[in-house]
Amino acid sequence: MVVGMLDSIHLARWLEQFRNQPISFILFPSSPHRVVHPMLVRLAKDQQEATYQYVGPAPVASVAFWLVDKLLADGLRGFWLKRIIIKSRPHILHALEFQHAGYIVNRALKRGKPANLSLIVTNYGSDIYWFRRFPRHEAKIRSLLSVADAYSAECQRDVGMARELGFEGEVKLVAPNAGGFSKSQLEIGSDDSSIRSVISIKGYQGWVGRASIALDALEDIAPALRG
Repeated sequence: MVVGMLDSIHLARWLEQFRNQPISFILFPSSPHRVVHPMLVRLAKDQQEATYQYVGPAPVASVAFWLVDKLLADGLRGFWLKRIIIKSRPHILHALEFQHAGYIVNRALKRGKPANLSLIVTNYGSDIYWFRRFPRHEAKIRSLLSVADAYSAECQRDVGMARELGFEGEVKLVAPNAGGFSKSQLEIGSDDSSIRSVISIKGYQGWVGRASIALDALEDIAPALRG
C-alpha cells in the first residue's frame, strides 16, 4: 500500500518503475487531488504485471474532505487508512513524503502497527531538515520515525537527522526518490566539469523551497560561466 500525492509526477514515476513486476498496489491519496496524474491513470488502465487500485475520497469531494480533516489533525483520513489496512492486510505500507502522507500514516498507526506490516517512510526534499524546527512538526516526525522499519532519502544529511530524531530501522539507498530513472541516468558524468555545458537546478520557491537562492548564485557568477 502506498500513501502519496496522486496528482504528483514524482509518485507517478516511482510507481511506473514496478509496472512489469507482480506487485499489487493500493494507492491512498495524501493531498487534496482534483485530478489523478495522467501517468497514474494510464498505469491503472493499462495494467501489466503490476496492478494499481485507488482507495480513499473521490476527487470531486477531496478538497472539502481535506479542509475538514486539517481541522481534525488528519483524524478522518487516519481512521479511514487504518480501516483499509485492517481490511486489505498489506505486507508493506509506504509513505512517500512526510508532511502529507507520513502524518496520515502516523495518525493511522497511533495505537500500534500490525505485527506483519512493514512501514517504509520516504523523505522528499526538506521534510525533516526544515520541519524539525517547529515543535509540533518535530513531534509528528519523531512519532513516525519511531514506528518505521525503513527510511529513504535523497540526501545523506537527512539520514543523520533521522537517526537524531530516533529512527532505528534500515536505511535504504540514498538516491533521487522521484524514481523512473535508469542507473545510467543517475551516474555522474566522468567528463571534466570544464567541458560540460549544462547546469540543472532542482527545486521551487515558496515557504519551504528556496530555489531563487540558487538562481541568484548563478547570476552572481554569470561572467565566469560564459560559453
